[in-house]
Amino acid sequence: MRGAATRNPDARLEELLIDLPTPSRTTGPVEAVRQVGDLCWVTGALPWNEGKIMFRGRVGLEVTIDNGQRASRAALLQVFALLKESLGELKRVKQCVKLSGFIAAGPDFQDHSRVLETTSQLLFDVFGVAGRHAREAIGVSSLPHQACVMLELLVRV
Repeated sequence: MRGAATRNPDARLEELLIDLPTPSRTTGPVEAVRQVGDLCWVTGALPWNEGKIMFRGRVGLEVTIDNGQRASRAALLQVFALLKESLGELKRVKQCVKLSGFIAAGPDFQDHSRVLETTSQLLFDVFGVAGRHAREAIGVSSLPHQACVMLELLVRV
């Protein structure tokens, strides 16, 4: 992966000309961000863009892999926005530990990891070596709001 050492992720987003979206809100007795000790989980991040889900459907059927990657990137921007809202600034993240990607796909789809490639690269581009992470790509039959991708990120703060 290309990139540099640990960097200031807030400044790096500006360099990359990336504006974070307004964080999505959860309902009920759950939290989108939960910190326990020095670990912080962001769960259920969907690819919201201007109040709408990007690319509804299943990757490999109704959604192309390229559009699945775009949706995954949008979901990661939601993760960043939620983390920033919760932590105050992204530079409090010391290490990205694990990215879990849930990809709505048909039964014969086998390129789940490809959907997350650009997302993993963006974590590295924004956080530098602190953006290196373990990753799992899980195929599912459906996701909330008919989204094609949903992300969870575990970080150490």
